[in-house]
Amino acid sequence: MNEREFLINSFRSNFEETKNVKTAIYGISANTQIVLEACPDFNIPVLLDGCLKEGLMYGKPITDVSKLPEMEIGRIIIVARAASVKIVLNRIYDFCVENRISVHDINGVDLIQKYQTIDVDDPYFEVSYEDLLAEIEKHDVISFDIFDTVLMRLVYEPTDAFPIIEKRVREAIGEFPYVRERAKAELELLSGPYPSLDAIYTRLCANTGISAQTADCMKQIEFDTECELVIPRIGVLDAYHYSLSLGKEVYFVSDMYLCEEQLSRMLKKCGITEYKEIIVSSTFGTMKSQKLFDVLKEKAGHKSILHIGDNEYADIECAKRASLDSFYVASARQMLEKTSFRPVCKYLNSPENKLAIGMMIAEVFNNPFALHNTGGKPVIQDEGVMAYSYVAPYVTTYMYALRKFAQETSNSGILFLARDGYLLKQLYDSEGGREEVVPSVYFLTSRFPCTICNIHTRDDIIKNIKLSYDGKPEELLKNRFLLQDEEILPYSGGESLEEYVLRHTDAILEGAERLRGYYRAYAEKLGVKSGKRYIVTDLAASGTCQDALTKLLDIQTVGFYFVAIEDNKKNLDIRSLRRISSWFQKTSFICESYVLLENVLTSFQPSLKTFENEDTPIFVHESRTQKQLDSVKTMQDAIKKYYKIYISLEMKQGPDEDLSDMLLGFMRREFSFCSNLDIMNVKMYDEFFKREYSLADIIV
Repeated sequence: MNEREFLINSFRSNFEETKNVKTAIYGISANTQIVLEACPDFNIPVLLDGCLKEGLMYGKPITDVSKLPEMEIGRIIIVARAASVKIVLNRIYDFCVENRISVHDINGVDLIQKYQTIDVDDPYFEVSYEDLLAEIEKHDVISFDIFDTVLMRLVYEPTDAFPIIEKRVREAIGEFPYVRERAKAELELLSGPYPSLDAIYTRLCANTGISAQTADCMKQIEFDTECELVIPRIGVLDAYHYSLSLGKEVYFVSDMYLCEEQLSRMLKKCGITEYKEIIVSSTFGTMKSQKLFDVLKEKAGHKSILHIGDNEYADIECAKRASLDSFYVASARQMLEKTSFRPVCKYLNSPENKLAIGMMIAEVFNNPFALHNTGGKPVIQDEGVMAYSYVAPYVTTYMYALRKFAQETSNSGILFLARDGYLLKQLYDSEGGREEVVPSVYFLTSRFPCTICNIHTRDDIIKNIKLSYDGKPEELLKNRFLLQDEEILPYSGGESLEEYVLRHTDAILEGAERLRGYYRAYAEKLGVKSGKRYIVTDLAASGTCQDALTKLLDIQTVGFYFVAIEDNKKNLDIRSLRRISSWFQKTSFICESYVLLENVLTSFQPSLKTFENEDTPIFVHESRTQKQLDSVKTMQDAIKKYYKIYISLEMKQGPDEDLSDMLLGFMRREFSFCSNLDIMNVKMYDEFFKREYSLADIIV
């Protein structure tokens, strides 16, 4: 199905039953003409546009959205590509909500309903950090639970560490069913006093017949992995330091199989070194639900005690039964479940997915007060947090899939195309511990040289004239066809754009031939050889650059993209995480947000414009400010950090693509507040199409 067929079929199938509803179409592109001609029986009296507020187009009057109520228009259908729909919606959202006008995309999605503000009435959203400090001030002794309160793991649940440990055990001692036997040993001991890690491994030895030396090796691997995974929780850690500053006695009370010395090492790793004592169930043989709080009371004497924890039964109810005051702080998992992030839980079906979700909540919900006064939507206050939590999982999914594809196919190298391939190349090279199947190069390219190098005839020039451009005819020749000022003839208003550009045919063809020579020399210096087969990376494309490089350099290529749009005319071999038949298609959030990734994965050089000679690339004017570039670096560093952690835990593959897409979508305003970030609001400039936009117009 081509794009035209997809557009018509989508429109009819989604709105046929309500075709008599008085509707305005937002958008006056040729796609609106296609819809109007194919659906003359629909009640569509007017059109809307972002710039034009009056006039006539395709036989329909253009009007302003403010006129719709008096015209009794009940619905707007946005006819635009998925990446542009949010830009349009943001323009009209408040007005349409106020006037009860529904807004839909061509896929039938009710956009007002989909993106409306979440109204969550949960008492926890009223709990603040200041509330906790006020309670601390009232008491002499402050007791903290450890796991999920003052510390947390990067994995979703504690037992999610076991598959990671099993891989490391296998490397150390050979095949052993660690996950099964470790869980079995602990379970068998829970009927008696709360077991220690030593007791669990003693039982494991008895069950399996392994030696004490082997058990000690596994026990050390388990503890080292647990230490690697643990991080402090902001807010509670601050409250701990505040308690010390007031001279309070601080204890840690935990139901845990680790001993005091092991817990002390974990706390020290996270900056916690001052306290009276660690009271742990594995040492005292009793739990909070039994007599562990009595141990605390005995040690603290007749002083007022406040216990802080995440478990509403063990930390709150049991503390109350022991006549202690308590303060509830939600764990990151509990916070996830209180918000619209909850649908992500359907992907808790593999170690890779659970790690990805665990790493996300460890960042977004690390601070237990992150949802205070937010209505259940976290406020993302740092570009690094957004990149780590929302963008890095998708990049990780792609990198694992790319490396797997490279390992399983025969290629001479990977061409990481500029500029989207800049960070990807660094991530690929960072996996030093893995066997690199094929070499890779960061290859300078862009629409500019690929367009020019593909011009061989007058018809090729005409094809490029028809591509959208929002500038003057002289600017088109300079910026699209790369002519010098002295080569550009005066424009006569009496001729068409095509006639004017074709007066420059000789200069355009000569420039194209010259650039092809420079480009081939550049590729040869990088070691790209004609006749060889290369993997070509790209973000979201139909294969224009891949097609141009294949022909220009006389190489075989297979594309490996994040998102590929089907284009049978190019006859290219393209693999991708997501394949769509039309840019209107909204099968995934990345179809809307790939522009964000373009601005995150990007090089710190501007886009390539042309080559002055085989050694000297010429770049377009850098429109980004230093502040923007600093934001990009912050985000790239966060993605590198995420990727380093993920691969260090020896996952076999990246998170599921659907999960990564959902996490990417959490940056939307119905899930979290990201619009205050600098990267979202700075104006971006596309010199090829001569367009300006901000990411906030697209994402939030």
